Amino acid sequence: MLELSDTWHSKVRLWFLLIKGSLHPSSSTISVSISKFFRSYADDIALAIAREKIVNTTKAGADCIATLCPFCFLTLDLGQMLIKSTFHEEYNMPVLHYAELLSLGLGIDPKELALDFHKIRLDNVLNKIS
Repeated sequence: MLELSDTWHSKVRLWFLLIKGSLHPSSSTISVSISKFFRSYADDIALAIAREKIVNTTKAGADCIATLCPFCFLTLDLGQMLIKSTFHEEYNMPVLHYAELLSLGLGIDPKELALDFHKIRLDNVLNKIS
């Protein structure tokens, strides 16, 4: 469950005042800081969701995560690096996009798929497939 701080409430209140037109900023500084706040808040939520999915997948004993969504792929693959630096937890759960998994299943050479660009190594999964 996410905890909402007083700072969060004050920023949201300021945002609503700007939308209602009750507050007219003389510069774009307030608008920019609100935009950064919501982007940061959304990034925090995305990372928390990714962490929960990776933790549950690891507990279930899965070999990897496969996803259809390109953004989910990035969030789960790159997100593990952020989880390591933010929460000091390391999972090393391989993440594959469905097209990569399908290509591997059809016998395409992993070198042709540029799998080296993944942040989390796929060696264990590739060994099980071959």
